[in-house]
Amino acid sequence: MPEIEQRRNICQACPALARDGDRLWCPAWDDNRTAWQNCPQSKHARWQARVVRPEPTCGKWHASWTRGAGCPPCPVCDAPDPIQGPEDRTRPEGWWREAAEEQRHLAAFAEVCRRDYQPPENLHGDGIVTCLYGDTRFWPQIVVQVKLARSLGIRLPIFVFHDVGVGRELDGLCTLVDVRQFGHAFRKYDHWALKTFAIAHSGLARVLFLDGDAYLVADPSPLFALLEQYAFVYWENLEGFNVLDEKLIAPLGIASMPLRVQGGHYLIDLREAWRELMVAIHYNNHADFWWRRNTSDDEAGWRLTLGALGTRYLCLDFDWQYPAFICRGPGAPGAPGTPYIVHRPQSKLYGHKITTAYPHLPREGEVMAILHAEFPASVSGPPETQAQRISRRRRDRRRALGLIAPK
Repeated sequence: MPEIEQRRNICQACPALARDGDRLWCPAWDDNRTAWQNCPQSKHARWQARVVRPEPTCGKWHASWTRGAGCPPCPVCDAPDPIQGPEDRTRPEGWWREAAEEQRHLAAFAEVCRRDYQPPENLHGDGIVTCLYGDTRFWPQIVVQVKLARSLGIRLPIFVFHDVGVGRELDGLCTLVDVRQFGHAFRKYDHWALKTFAIAHSGLARVLFLDGDAYLVADPSPLFALLEQYAFVYWENLEGFNVLDEKLIAPLGIASMPLRVQGGHYLIDLREAWRELMVAIHYNNHADFWWRRNTSDDEAGWRLTLGALGTRYLCLDFDWQYPAFICRGPGAPGAPGTPYIVHRPQSKLYGHKITTAYPHLPREGEVMAILHAEFPASVSGPPETQAQRISRRRRDRRRALGLIAPK
């Protein structure tokens, strides 16, 4: 059915619907994708949901991302939780250090580790999953990530799960999934917990997860080939990350622990590591306890999960070259591997302020060209030195405290 007919049938009762000659259009949709939330007409709201979140088309295990009458149970969201009840953000400070809470959460974690989780039968294909959570400032990063991948000839499906408003720069290039419209009951899918939620609901069999501030600089097919031998592939984190509360987890009796896991990029075979994913989801669902007791939040959860389950994992090398990790594939003995991912946590590609270019990073010229084309005010100037960066941050702090005049 042509788009104009779909809009006529679904949106004709909506007061926001307008006509421009022979073209039906919705000014709320064209100007603000989240405007449907304020629309009194449910038919219009359903149309917006369909546009933002199209139905799966490649053999996904779920009939749709929404839940309605007759929908089968979701193997992720309908799995029984040993600790019932929603997240309570009104509890008194320090409750997570009470002995009873420690015992309750340790027992629940041990229980989910013992469960025999079976992956859905219809997981299908390889793909990339990324997330946009909590702040629309990160949208330019997602745009660069997806457009750079497509410019490199990478044709893998890309799923962008988000809980904020997004623009239209990526129409036709990826699948946008608005989790605010999800019909699945889930204890927590905001912030970093959205990562495992998104992976589990992608319907893919093998996933390369990327944070919004990470992007591919080469075709990742050789990385997916590693999942033929390993269930989980990651890059090591910097010293001081993934620190676990050893006294807390001692009763779990984990003899050895994997290296520090970077949570911004990893590969997982969901058919082989579905149990690992479900345990990591449980950990993130109870972030109100676990993230307070272990550093690095979801990253420490992967470290604990892989250690508890004895997963076949592979750790790959990276270089830290300010302001980014350069993540490499396996290389010959004594030789660095091919760079596949750049993860720039210290120079994020914000759209609301100047982003500095760093020519030593792979494909930096292409990254800046995309960013400048889509968000022209974001790119300017030569790389700042370490001394300049420290000086700028000191000025920003003094300005925030009112010690110097605002700009």
